[in-house]
Amino acid sequence: MYLRILTVFLALSFSLLPAAATCIGIIPAGAEHLFWRELIRGAETAARENDLDTYVRAPNTEANEAGQQYIIEKALEEGCKGIVLAPNSHDVPATVPALARSGTPVVYVDRDMGGNRVSVVQTNNFKAGKLAGREMAKRLQAGGTVALLRMRAGVISTTDREEGFLDALKQTGIEVVSEHYIGATVGEARENTALLFQDGLKVDAIFTPNESSTIGALLSLKQLGLAGRVQHIGFDFTPVLLEALKAKEISGLVVQQPYKMGYLGTQTLVKAMRGYAFSPHIDIPAHYIDLANLDSPEIREVVSVEYE
Repeated sequence: MYLRILTVFLALSFSLLPAAATCIGIIPAGAEHLFWRELIRGAETAARENDLDTYVRAPNTEANEAGQQYIIEKALEEGCKGIVLAPNSHDVPATVPALARSGTPVVYVDRDMGGNRVSVVQTNNFKAGKLAGREMAKRLQAGGTVALLRMRAGVISTTDREEGFLDALKQTGIEVVSEHYIGATVGEARENTALLFQDGLKVDAIFTPNESSTIGALLSLKQLGLAGRVQHIGFDFTPVLLEALKAKEISGLVVQQPYKMGYLGTQTLVKAMRGYAFSPHIDIPAHYIDLANLDSPEIREVVSVEYE
């Protein structure tokens, strides 16, 4: 009799325990950029609002494709039922067979590397690159020479920005005299930019397509005494780049909205997981900022939401 009562009591007790929350993976392409930290912050906010647990991991650099694939496998082992992913290799479901077998829904953020994903939430990177190119053309109205300092081969987001930049300079009279890959980290970008100028590169302006290349090139130009003398339009936004903009060491920046990207990426994943209607593609607009519009209400709102 007592055993039966105890069994019923235990059954009722366990039934009153809260159900374990569903887990999702939040996996950016790298860990070294403020951009990724802001994207994670937005994704985690949306996850909390939907009572989801999160498994957040990132490879040490965007060049570490094998590391990201390993993290995806671990997320599946941890029981994640969906993944918000900034892929750093092409067709991730094909390179991670366990992901394809599981049928786990994946939402890509920041970049679309192809493969079986339910949605993509990103900036139109080609248009963002064209925005940078048009602004460069305004600064070099009489023509001039430009170096395109590319980030890394095979990354579709930065490649699209680079190609958009080049497209905007067609028939402007501006000559792109140099195109070089300077690396996926700040250290690589700083070292390789310095080598280019030390080897005799002479240009009126440079374009850098992401956070690490922009900071690395900035540090190199400052070391060489060229910051502010060489026009520099970069990509992304950090306190370091804001100070450089105010000091006229950088001419302008194309700013994305990583918090919003992570937030909407997670909200889209939730809709897919729960059977609600969702968009297969969400565009997050980019903005160009310089000293002329830095204090405008539109730009202040974007910057304050993202980084303050």
